[in-house]
Amino acid sequence: MQAEPSAREQELRCILKLGCALLSYGLPAHRVGEAVTRLARGFGHACTVFALPTFLLLTVSDERGQRSHQAHVEASTIELARLDALHTIVGRVERGEL
Repeated sequence: MQAEPSAREQELRCILKLGCALLSYGLPAHRVGEAVTRLARGFGHACTVFALPTFLLLTVSDERGQRSHQAHVEASTIELARLDALHTIVGRVERGEL
C-alpha cells in the first residue's frame, strides 16, 4: 500500500506541473521563472528556476531542506486561454485563496 503524499510533496508537484504547463503552452522562459517563483512563495517555499524552451530545472527550499526537480517539456502551440487560467491560479495561491 502506497502512502498518501504529504502536503509539501503535493505543493512541490504542483510547482513543477505548473512550470511544465506554462512552458508547453508557449510562455517565454523568463516569465515561467517569474510565475513559478511566485507560486512557490505562495506555498511558503523559496525557488530557483532554470528554464529553457523545452527544459525546466527547479530547486525548491524551505525549513525542511532543499529539493531539485527537472523535466523535459514537449513544445506545443501557444494556448492563451490556458496561460490565463494558470496565471489566475498563481494569483489565487499568492493571495491565500487556494
